[in-house]
Amino acid sequence: MGTTFWPKDPLDGNDMTLLTSILRRWCARYGIEFTADESRLKAKELVEWFEFGVKDPAELEELIDGKHLNIEARNLVKRGRARSRRPPSTCL
Repeated sequence: MGTTFWPKDPLDGNDMTLLTSILRRWCARYGIEFTADESRLKAKELVEWFEFGVKDPAELEELIDGKHLNIEARNLVKRGRARSRRPPSTCL
């Protein structure tokens, strides 16, 4: 059996506390149960951003709220061509 290389650091208790608090605020803001499917999808997205290297709580909240807009998409909207392409994904 071979060795599996996992390049990501494991989430510790402090990381989980931070991510859980962000997710709970998101759920409260949108009236979604913490155990709902939508919450699980946001949790996955939140962990992906965290593992990608985003550690700032305010930035994480903005990212899962979709407040960051892809610059290319913004330019397409300005040119009136956004409808001809699929919208950019907010996830990696």
